[in-house]
Amino acid sequence: MPALKSSATEQMNREVRAAVNAGQERRSLNDERTAKMLGISKGTYQRHKREPERICLAEFRRMVKLLKLQDSDILRMVREEQ
Repeated sequence: MPALKSSATEQMNREVRAAVNAGQERRSLNDERTAKMLGISKGTYQRHKREPERICLAEFRRMVKLLKLQDSDILRMVREEQ
């Protein structure tokens, strides 16, 4: 049976996870330390990684700054590929 094409939302969620994980690795941060620096609990941070569509804009902005996410990563997180 052929694999089904993932939805645009699923693809963007994967991009968020990849960019966040790469940012954490670049800064040598684990989930607990990242959450603390963002001002949220570890559980909330891990939920954001599982369900990126639930991240509020203020938290997203802090994440971009903390993890030094590139503009190209941000675009892949929010824009559907054509």
